[in-house]
Amino acid sequence: MKTVGIILVAILITTMSGFSGIMEEECSKWYEQGIASVKKGDLEAAKMSFSMALAYKPQDANATRGLEMTEARLEGATASAPLVLVTPAKVRAEKHAASKGGIRVAVRNHPGVSEVEHDRYDGPSDNEYSVTSLDDKMGAQIDIMYMKRFLGRDGGNEFGAVACGGVFFANAVGEGPGGYEVEMDIVGLTGGGGFVYRPTEALVIELGGTVGLGIADQSDFPGEEEEGAYVSLAVKAGCYYLIGERMELGIEAGYMTFESMSEVEKYSGSTTEVTLSGGGVHGGLVFAVKF
Repeated sequence: MKTVGIILVAILITTMSGFSGIMEEECSKWYEQGIASVKKGDLEAAKMSFSMALAYKPQDANATRGLEMTEARLEGATASAPLVLVTPAKVRAEKHAASKGGIRVAVRNHPGVSEVEHDRYDGPSDNEYSVTSLDDKMGAQIDIMYMKRFLGRDGGNEFGAVACGGVFFANAVGEGPGGYEVEMDIVGLTGGGGFVYRPTEALVIELGGTVGLGIADQSDFPGEEEEGAYVSLAVKAGCYYLIGERMELGIEAGYMTFESMSEVEKYSGSTTEVTLSGGGVHGGLVFAVKF
């Protein structure tokens, strides 16, 4: 039942995104016709074209301005004033800012290590398994990624998608019985994507997830260190504000779970699998440079 619900939501969002794109294109088409009519001096035709543009996108600022100025010229209120309108190329340039690709740097917290598992194997008849709960301590994570939003041909759609990928650096700590620390230093690759909603020209909201794969230098007991394979999954929501066409600031919040596993061979010939894991709130600040 949950799978059906997810599929229906995805279909609904995709349909809304496509419908928004069609409305945007029709508005742009009629707006261009309005400008062409103004250049020819046919103000009645221009008035009709701007009205049609607003029928497809009622809140379009440029079509509204074009209609108001055309009606004023027709009434003779500004007969001596030139009719100056924003060209479609300029409109597309302004709308394109949100969909430009760029480098996104995120500084987030990383959940601490809350559990360590030891699975020792000495032979078919001699195995030992133990789980120790830890007091997780907040760590830090830095992501450096390339990101790109997909908001239609001109970047003007309200709904769309986002994709990103890059590298990350993180650390996580947990405190065990007796006060000793379990620690991880991680480096790896990260990538993800999600849905985009742009309620205004400068504000963008994202809902999605990321996957991280890497190598962790981990210590599960004092004086013992080994490398482990690290994997993480995170879901998050973010709100981003465009500053001009080149910069963007944002804040993100979500939930993350992770696990790192290594295999240690002792001098006695035994082998121990050590698994460190944890999860919790995952969020931080984001800065992006667009190009």
